Amino acid sequence: MFRMAAEGMLPRDIAAEANAFDWRTKRYVARRTGRESGGGLWTPRQVLTLLSNPVYIGRFSYKEGTRPGTHPIIVSEELFEQVRLKIAARRKLGKNTKTPVKRHSFFWSLRGKIICPDCGRVMSPHISKKGVIWFRHYRCRSFAGGRAPCKGSAFPAYDLERMVSDLIGEMQFPASSSGSTSLDQATFCRFQEIWRTLDESGRDRLLPKVVSKISFDRKTSTLQVETDDAGMIEVTNEHSF
Repeated sequence: MFRMAAEGMLPRDIAAEANAFDWRTKRYVARRTGRESGGGLWTPRQVLTLLSNPVYIGRFSYKEGTRPGTHPIIVSEELFEQVRLKIAARRKLGKNTKTPVKRHSFFWSLRGKIICPDCGRVMSPHISKKGVIWFRHYRCRSFAGGRAPCKGSAFPAYDLERMVSDLIGEMQFPASSSGSTSLDQATFCRFQEIWRTLDESGRDRLLPKVVSKISFDRKTSTLQVETDDAGMIEVTNEHSF
């Protein structure tokens, strides 16, 4: 991947090449539960993360810089620096070009699913920027019913998406469901087996199918996730061989 990047390939092309070769992301096994995760398809973001990780030149990220490790060096510092400069130049070009950079090319896996805990209206995606960092939130922004949006009603998108994704993997049968198709226990168990093997990007891609509604009770500080039976059955059938 470093050689591909040094030759000028974009992260999306590197991800496509890796997936074509049937390479997979790292697979993890939880020590406490023995559950497996990872081992899925590559995404451009994962490729960028890999290309900027100093572990491949024998170092670890530490505070504002790096510190030496004791593990073998996989990539030469020259190649690592070459890739870093190419990525930096591309980002700089994106800032200075007159053609606007796509700011809203983020994937919102819970769009239209989250209910505002204050007014009961559907919450909307919102993006803000501080320096060079983009922040994603789900916020109450609706003017439905002639009412202004609720102030201060917002959830960090990434944290909420990870929480919901984890909750789905820990649900007990029968799940809290709003689907019209009945879900038997065998299919439910098979779905959870599949869900636990998916990496983060794989789960994000399937969340819109699996989740029908998310509500939050401020008084009890509880989050309720309603799942879609039909969506869970569809995911199970798609990943069963």
